[in-house]
Amino acid sequence: MKSFILMLIFTCLLTVGCSGSPTPDVAATVQAAVAATQTAQPTNTPIPTPTITIRVDAPIYKQARCTFDIPQGADVECGFVNVPEDRNGDSANTIQIAVAIYHRAAGSPASAPVVYLQGGPGSSAVNWIPSFYEGYIAPITAKHDLIVFDQRGVGLSKPALDCPELTSAYLDELKHGLSNEMRTLRYSAALLACRDRLKEQGVNLAAYTTRASAADVHDLITALGYRQVNLYGTSYGGRLALTIMRDYPEMVRAAMLDSPVPLEVKIYNDAAANAESALNVLFEHCAADPACNAAYPKLETTFYDLVDRLSTQPITVEVANPLNGQPYEITLGGVGLMNGVIWGLSSSEYLPLVPQAISDVSQGDYTVLSYYAALPLATYSDVSLGLQASIDCHEQIFATTPKEIEDSFAAHPRTKAYGLSGVYGSPSTPFSICKTWGAAPFDPADNQPLHSAIPTLIIAGEYDPTTPPAYSRQIAQNLSHSYLFEFPGQGHAPSINVAPQCPLQMALEFLADPATRPDDACLKAMTDVPFITPLKDSRAIQLESFTNAEYGIKGQRPVGWEPAEYNHYSRQRTILDPTQLGIQSDRISIQQWLTWLMGHFAQQGLKAAPQFVREHKANGLTWKLYVAESDGKPVDLAFAEAGERTLGVLLTSGPRDHQVLYDAVFLPVINSVVPIK
Repeated sequence: MKSFILMLIFTCLLTVGCSGSPTPDVAATVQAAVAATQTAQPTNTPIPTPTITIRVDAPIYKQARCTFDIPQGADVECGFVNVPEDRNGDSANTIQIAVAIYHRAAGSPASAPVVYLQGGPGSSAVNWIPSFYEGYIAPITAKHDLIVFDQRGVGLSKPALDCPELTSAYLDELKHGLSNEMRTLRYSAALLACRDRLKEQGVNLAAYTTRASAADVHDLITALGYRQVNLYGTSYGGRLALTIMRDYPEMVRAAMLDSPVPLEVKIYNDAAANAESALNVLFEHCAADPACNAAYPKLETTFYDLVDRLSTQPITVEVANPLNGQPYEITLGGVGLMNGVIWGLSSSEYLPLVPQAISDVSQGDYTVLSYYAALPLATYSDVSLGLQASIDCHEQIFATTPKEIEDSFAAHPRTKAYGLSGVYGSPSTPFSICKTWGAAPFDPADNQPLHSAIPTLIIAGEYDPTTPPAYSRQIAQNLSHSYLFEFPGQGHAPSINVAPQCPLQMALEFLADPATRPDDACLKAMTDVPFITPLKDSRAIQLESFTNAEYGIKGQRPVGWEPAEYNHYSRQRTILDPTQLGIQSDRISIQQWLTWLMGHFAQQGLKAAPQFVREHKANGLTWKLYVAESDGKPVDLAFAEAGERTLGVLLTSGPRDHQVLYDAVFLPVINSVVPIK
């Protein structure tokens, strides 16, 4: 998930009520730097629209080695295109744009390529997108070349406006904690250090804007020898697509916008409103779903009561750092809870678990919340935060005023604190920081709605809390040849998800004939989110017979569970579903098996040896039943000696479903498994 991140570089959205302070020398230095920024008015004077310079000499594409593992079956080449850093300055002072071209399938007729525009701003694309080869790249390259590039200042493009100082400050805060006052000082110091380092490297921070990136796309298309292209923009990439459609309409055959950001939107002003809107969709749909409403009654009241409670009594949650895999503890207050839930709503994969996560927190179980709380950290691995600062300051912060932000937040009191967390607790703070950063002044022309007749497909996710469906409707009303589709049960960027495939299928149909409205039959067949609720009825689980010659056993297994290695089966109701069943046999004793389990799974949460509970007889076998716990999840084990071999059955499940799964899966499987004679 590549989201339009709400001032992630300027705030730690996870921690509330922390303590700690930097050394006196650091504090004094930072206080002086911040005080210096306060002398300026927290607004920015608009400038006349500049004329973006397109190079007179033709831009040249130079091939280079691909730095990623090329997916099997892909025909891809990589390289760079040099473009002017300052589009209104010396054209000889150039930067490099990294690009990868996935060629269309051999034998397919010539067609306009697809240019993928990544979100962020600041997220890399070239090294990220190969992991989506089967689900995204291959379907497009069946008929079209796909051009993927890292925008100026991002990823493999040079220079990359990375800010490890900010990443360090964020991780340091999570580890040690900071007071609200010192958070501002710590992050300001990190931002100033990043600014100074980039300037020492000769980077012109004011040159990194969406308008300049649009000119880069023009040069890139020209260098690759194409006349017209199809744009495919997701999230902030949709805003870049709209800018290209405005500045270079002759180069655009058609555009696909997934979860786009309108040019005229002031996204910082909308933070509280967008959060409240997405939460309202969640609460309304859960209340209308009989199973969800029965499992989590009064979910809205439960949630906001928790926010109020955690605002004064924060909780401690253990989170796995996605950057290095190491566990650490963070403190979550009311805003931290809200932020975790918002991230859950953004991801279509995590969305079904959001009601359960809220209910679990109210009962002291933070398992699901810990996964949600870790999601923001993943953005630090591939976001060029300096580029994000330049663009957001120029096009978002300088486009508004502190009063506009304050008035907008005041209209949404229940999510006001969430909105304030994105501006350091004060609407005036980001203006001072942005002036210090050195971003380009605000250009009113960059924030005017686009009116265009270019054929455009617009995709929106019903639950998207970052670029909500209202944004897509806002864009569509000004495009005379647009088709807007809102996908139920989806979060941010539905067409990039592995499932469902409907959004991408409709996009491919639109590519084939942009003049015709795509068939939305698959959309009409989609339903709302299948919210995860505790398993109540064992009749929902069916078993089927199996024979496994490798292990010399036969018996029954659950229908529909995903098979894996070693005769294991995963239920996979959601991406976080821990439910697994293993059915095996080996020439070892029960004690050897138990010893092996402890040695193999100790680091994965199996802290204590399985405890014997009772014997169970079935089919002439005497099973010994054991129980254990792994990362707070119940584990049931059964072993039976059959001649020289020992049969084993292992079930891992969540606490909510444990009893039903024990009765409907574990015991029936034990009763059915026998050696093959």
